[in-house]
Amino acid sequence: MSEEKLSISKLDKTIFKSIIMCTALTTISIISIILGWFGVFKPNTEGLDVWFQRSGSITVVFALLCEFKLFPVNNSLYISRIHFNDFSQLKEKYGLLHNILSMIALILMILGTIIWGYGDLLR
Repeated sequence: MSEEKLSISKLDKTIFKSIIMCTALTTISIISIILGWFGVFKPNTEGLDVWFQRSGSITVVFALLCEFKLFPVNNSLYISRIHFNDFSQLKEKYGLLHNILSMIALILMILGTIIWGYGDLLR
């Protein structure tokens, strides 16, 4: 195998791991909103509205971690090595999924911030 093929294979595995990690982080972020809404793990001393409000901070943290994991993927897919055919295959393979996950993370950051700031009024 050539050195370029090895680096593409290694990059493919790295991107795949980042996509899987980001999927898990967005899932945790969404679950934290649901658990906060229903008051799961709520201490007896907390009101349900305040508990939901606190879930917004957890949502933002996990959405930011997802975006942090996607940032190197963005560099690999769109900035560097754009002229090589093998790298464009990686862009075709992961580009749409990367864009969808990035958009979901952005929406979760916005939603989490709104919940964090106004969750007690929304509940």
